Amino acid sequence: MAYQITYKDKDDNTDQMRTHATFAAAEQEAKQLEADGHMNVVLESPRRRSGLPNLVGILLKVIGVLFLAGGILIGVVTGRDNSADGFDLTIAMEWWVLAVMTAAFFYGMGEIVNLLDRLVKKSNT
Repeated sequence: MAYQITYKDKDDNTDQMRTHATFAAAEQEAKQLEADGHMNVVLESPRRRSGLPNLVGILLKVIGVLFLAGGILIGVVTGRDNSADGFDLTIAMEWWVLAVMTAAFFYGMGEIVNLLDRLVKKSNT
């Protein structure tokens, strides 16, 4: 498991990369590079790659979409079943509104988790 340090060299203004086996050595080197005046010093951990998606956030969003699809389907079925005259719009609308509210809650929570994860990853690098 290698920790990478990327930085812009202060002398020739080129992008450089160094690799360390331990976090302590990489962190010490990153601090030294910043103290020497190098720009854009970033320490990347193999455990927290910025490109990996947050599975909890994705799962919450998927649950929200499933609630929306299920609520629309249940609204159509119960609206059709509960009325002898045809389609009962009141019952269907209750299910649809509940589905939209629940879906918005779960989807929003998923987005909040993704945004918080992005902030944590940004502060850790």
